[in-house]
Amino acid sequence: MANQSHKYPDGFSVNEVVKKNGARYSLVLNTPTPDAKLTLFVLMMNPSSADGEDSDPTVNKLLRTLGASGKYKKVVIVNTTQLLKPTVTI
Repeated sequence: MANQSHKYPDGFSVNEVVKKNGARYSLVLNTPTPDAKLTLFVLMMNPSSADGEDSDPTVNKLLRTLGASGKYKKVVIVNTTQLLKPTVTI
């Protein structure tokens, strides 16, 4: 599955990506419900390939299950380590 492109689910868009020297520190996404009052904060183990252009299977699963609930205006993803994992295995 390496180098496979994944689009973000419909209605989700990238608000901000904090990335430096090959490390992703955070990913902030807008949800399809901008009038919601809550922001979902998610702590994950390590980033894979999701960035400002493409998503990945793990982020998409998170967005489809929690982010699409209609409760959140934004989803903020941070990781316990910032080093990007070169391939995704599910």
